[in-house]
Amino acid sequence: MRRIIALVLCLTAWNDINAQVFKNRTASTAPEFILVQLPTNKQLAEAYARKGNIKSAENARKDATEVSKRMVMDFSDNFDFCPVYYFYDSTAKQVQDGALEGVVLDKDMKPVASPRKNAADTNYNIVYFGYHVLTTSDYRSEGDDKDPYDAAYAPLGSGQKRLVMLTHRFQNILTAQPHRTGTIPSKKSKKSVKDYYYNETSKSTYYRPYARNLNNALSRYYSN
Repeated sequence: MRRIIALVLCLTAWNDINAQVFKNRTASTAPEFILVQLPTNKQLAEAYARKGNIKSAENARKDATEVSKRMVMDFSDNFDFCPVYYFYDSTAKQVQDGALEGVVLDKDMKPVASPRKNAADTNYNIVYFGYHVLTTSDYRSEGDDKDPYDAAYAPLGSGQKRLVMLTHRFQNILTAQPHRTGTIPSKKSKKSVKDYYYNETSKSTYYRPYARNLNNALSRYYSN
């Protein structure tokens, strides 16, 4: 009898979770576009330069350029869920403040007019390639009741970088909405998966093609 009761309770909890996910899916609206953040390695390069290590500074800038090039190629070839625009991490504060005019770039790295319908439009997301880390401020900003220190600064999943999707205010998404990709690239790409890869010697700067993964996750989530 106890086993039956336990099973019923588990099924009830599972149904509640599924119902909540379904509710989130039907209540949320698909983003009208996404803004992909491209790296510059500006601070790293400047740190090397201050120490007189000009070669390392040049390499840091080169790595950022190569990663940016592959990110744009990956999204241009493998993401069609919604329009994609780009911005450099050095202009992240302007993007966070909603000042998109002249800061947002197209796939040819040319400035474009703000893709928002109006100044109050917030139906878009930020995407970057890096680690998904929940911080204390993420919990508090979303009004979560959990102890903020339970997961503060703790990477979710593996220690590998991935595509992470944030709110338009650069806050972590704490709902059922897709917010990060896995760490296995989809093989259904226009080019060979290896064409989108980039590996820097120290392994600290690299890129893996996950745009198709994110595209598929958003398509599944908003299919109903």
